[in-house]
Amino acid sequence: MLARYSEKNERSVSEANMDKSMPRKKLPETDDRKDGKQLSELKQAWEQIEATRVEVEVLRKTMVVLAEDQRMDEVLDTLLRYVHEMVPYTSATVLFDEEGGRLFVARESPSRSANPPVITLEVADHPLLQRAVLEKKSVHLADAANEGDWREIKCLGKVGSCMAVPLIVGEMLQGLLLVVSVNSGTFTKEHFRLTRLLAIPFAVAVHRARLREWAHIYADERAELIKRAEAARAQ
Repeated sequence: MLARYSEKNERSVSEANMDKSMPRKKLPETDDRKDGKQLSELKQAWEQIEATRVEVEVLRKTMVVLAEDQRMDEVLDTLLRYVHEMVPYTSATVLFDEEGGRLFVARESPSRSANPPVITLEVADHPLLQRAVLEKKSVHLADAANEGDWREIKCLGKVGSCMAVPLIVGEMLQGLLLVVSVNSGTFTKEHFRLTRLLAIPFAVAVHRARLREWAHIYADERAELIKRAEAARAQ
C-alpha cells in the first residue's frame, strides 16, 4: 500500500512539473476585444479617407481659381481661405518682393483693416526670410522661441510656431507665404506638407494675376498713346 501511495505521489509531482515546463498558450481574443480592434482600425481608415477627400476638394477649388479672372487681392483672399481649411493657423501673410532685398506685405488673413499701411521687411534682418527667399527653401519652426536664428517679425505679432513657404513658378520667386500660430507645436509634419502642396497652385495663381494686371496696364497705356497720336494728327 505504501508503494502504491509513493508511486501515485511521484506521478502527481511529475505531472505538476510537466505543467510548469510546458509553454502556456495565449488565450484567444474574445469577441469584444476583436470587435474593439476592428472598430479602431475602421475609424483610422475612415479618418484617412476623410482627410484625403478634404485635401482633394481644397486642391480642386484652388485649381478653379486659376481659371477665373480675379484681381490680385481677390486671388490672395481666396487662396488664404483655402489654406486655412487645411492648416489651423492664427494668421497667414503673403509677402511680395521689392528691389533692394525687401519684402512688403501684400495680404493678411485675418485682415487688420480695410486700408492697412504698407509694411516692408528687410530680408537681411531675418534669417528665416533669407532661407525662404534667397535659398528658396521651405522652413518649419515648431517652436520659434527656441530657434537660435529666430528674429521677431513685428507685423506677425506673437509667434509660437511658423511655416515659411516660397511661392515659386519655374525658377522665379513670386512671393512668400508665412503661416503662423501663437502656440508652439501647432503645426505637424502633415501641415507642413499640405502647406507646401497648396503653395504650388497658389504661386501659379499669383503669377497669372500679375500677368493680367500687367496686361491691363499695357492696354491702358497703349490706348492712351493711340489717343494722343490721333489728337496730334487732327491738329
